[in-house]
Amino acid sequence: MASTLRIWLALGSRSELVSASATKEMSQALLDKAKAVKLYSIAKRFNFEVDTAALIAYLDTRRSIGGLTATEWITRLFLALDTLDASGMLAFIAQTELELAEIVDQRMLTSIRVQALLESEGQAARAQAVLNENRAAFSESEATLLETRIALAEDATSGRPWSASMPKARPSRTLMHWSTTLRRCEISTRWSRWPSACTNLTIRFETRASSLLRCKV
Repeated sequence: MASTLRIWLALGSRSELVSASATKEMSQALLDKAKAVKLYSIAKRFNFEVDTAALIAYLDTRRSIGGLTATEWITRLFLALDTLDASGMLAFIAQTELELAEIVDQRMLTSIRVQALLESEGQAARAQAVLNENRAAFSESEATLLETRIALAEDATSGRPWSASMPKARPSRTLMHWSTTLRRCEISTRWSRWPSACTNLTIRFETRASSLLRCKV
């Protein structure tokens, strides 16, 4: 993983020579699907063109013939968040939840499901039911925040006058928020369940994904 940190730092270098060299290296690495899986978050962060359909097909094939590693599952979730609308995301979670639950904190999975349901018209009641089923995973403040979102969605659906000014959620943008949040990992995050595969994750983005993944810093 040291090479992942190196290329991330090089891409963000103030030196044009260093960043140009890293850009060339990254472009070549992304041609290899196995490498592209490991570099997907960095590729998105630095706006590299990625053949998402090819990566999804590659990972789904690997899953069918032997299963995915933790790193591969994280990338597969990123890809789903980056490419699917709300209904597609609900289907993906339904199909993969047992496997994702071993990697991703239940708060994250529940929050994704709730948001996707809220973006599916008339699903606020189901979103509340999903939250109630998994309430124990959340702090009081986190649960309250989700309940507020659900209440606002219900009010918008009911057509209350004050709700007319609420911005309508765009499935791709809102779901991509979760992808961005999830991939903002801290340098030297230690994944407690996969010490060999994921120790010293060498990607640093901006905020708090480590609190949403089952990991220890």
